[in-house]
Formats: sequence, structure tokens, C-alpha cells
Amino acid sequence: MNKRLFIFPLLAVVIIASSILAYWYYFSKPTEFPKSDQLLEKIHRVFPEASPKVIQDSIAIDERHRFVPFISKDDKYGVSYWQWENHKWKVVSIETTGDVHVWKIDNNDPSTFYLLWNFHPDDQVNQLKFYMIRDRGYHGANRQLWYEPRIQIEKKVEQKKSYGVLKMPKEWAASMSSFSQAGPMEQTGLFSNGILFNAGMYFGYIPYDQSGKVARTMNSANGSGFQNGNFNQEYVRQLSESEIEKQ
Repeated sequence: MNKRLFIFPLLAVVIIASSILAYWYYFSKPTEFPKSDQLLEKIHRVFPEASPKVIQDSIAIDERHRFVPFISKDDKYGVSYWQWENHKWKVVSIETTGDVHVWKIDNNDPSTFYLLWNFHPDDQVNQLKFYMIRDRGYHGANRQLWYEPRIQIEKKVEQKKSYGVLKMPKEWAASMSSFSQAGPMEQTGLFSNGILFNAGMYFGYIPYDQSGKVARTMNSANGSGFQNGNFNQEYVRQLSESEIEKQ
């Protein structure tokens, strides 16, 4: 009896201590974000191929996520993605080029999606037009045939710096959510998983130079990268003007 009286309080103490430790480890508020020299050291240590030289900026996506564009020693414009994870700031992705990608903070919630990029200045990108598209088509299942009209939504962004962040427009997020919930869905998107794939939708963009001509982004493509941990990203395809339907 005396032994039980001793064990139960001890077990309670262990449970409470474990809960406090788990909360501290997984849910505690982030500490101050690392300084530029610390970011350079970390990027170089986990992915030496990036050869970072200059941190251009540190952009808060939210309290636990940061986007950090950088310039390498060989004049490449790269990007890195950081998130507060397991009680520390962790770099979850590094890329040696800055072509457009979507960072999906919550893979199932389009309102948490962000478009991010860092184009080399030699590519002379002055304006970006982003598109969310679902191609029209006929689909069938269970002896039923239905037609899906094309969806094309455009968002124009003026390029002020080499890098940029665009939070998913509200109408885009709402469209993705509604179409992913409606059925039946034909899985014809470009992506291998996630809500875009289920909705048959995809993102694209067209870069323009100062004269209004389509810019060539030769200096911002074909690099290498590193990923680690819980990280959801989708590639955004560069479109040609012939793929866009006039409104």
C-alpha cells in the first residue's frame, strides 16, 4: 500500500514534467532570428555548394517561417527557407537559383501558400504576371460525362528588387479550397500531391522586362538545392504568352 502511495505521485510528476518539456520543445515561441553572419555560416555548413556571400534580406512569412534570399560568391542569386522547428531556427531548403516556387506552409490550407523568387538582375525582370489555371476538358466516371470550363486568374506584380514574396491572393485560395472540396475531381494537375493536384489546378508565371517583352531568365534557372525536414514546396512553371487566353 505504501509503495502505491509513492508510485502514483511520482508518475504524476513525470507526466507533468514530460508535458512541459514537450510544449517547450514543439510549441514554444521562436527566439530571435539569426543575424546575417550566422545565416551565412549555417547555409555554408549544411550546403557548401551554395557558397553564400551576401544575405540580401530576411522576410518574415509568419512567426515561425522566414524567407532569406542571398547572393553567392560566384554571383548567383539563391534562396533559403527557414522555419522554427524543434525549438530552433532550422534551414529547411536552400537553392542556388531563384526561380519561382510556392511555399506551402500548411499543405491543406491554400491561404498559407506563398509565391517566392529571386531573379538575377541580368535577367532584367521588371514585371511578373502570375496565373492560377485549370484547363478545360471533358471527364468521365461511372458512366457519367461532365465538362469543366477553363479557369484562369491573373495577378500582376511590379518587380522592385531581385527577390519577392507574394501571399496567395484571397480569391485564389478561396477558389482552390472550393474546387478541392467539390467533386468529382480529375487528377490532371502538374503536381504529385496536395490540394492543387486534387483540384486539377496549377500555377504559372510570365516575366517581362522594362520594354514589356518577355524576359529570358537564363541566369535564374538550372541550379542545385538542398531540402531537410518538414517542407512542402511546388515548382511554378514559366508559361509562354500563347498558353494564356485573353480576357
